Amino acid sequence: MFPGYPTRITKDLWSIFKRKVLKGSNHQTKIKINVIDSFRRKHSVFTGGSVLCKLSGLNWITKAQYEEEGDK
Repeated sequence: MFPGYPTRITKDLWSIFKRKVLKGSNHQTKIKINVIDSFRRKHSVFTGGSVLCKLSGLNWITKAQYEEEGDK
């Protein structure tokens, strides 16, 4: 959805890895960080919402019920 997002995340994760794990040193490492973006990520929010709706055991309430009773 955002152009260049996987590249940015890879760069940010590498920066964090160098700072936290390598303690700022620049020595060579064989570790590679690879962010894989799904071609379906455009629909991920809808997919997650549809899975959440099908879960049993969740107590769904309407906005009117929430406004009347509040968060119990």
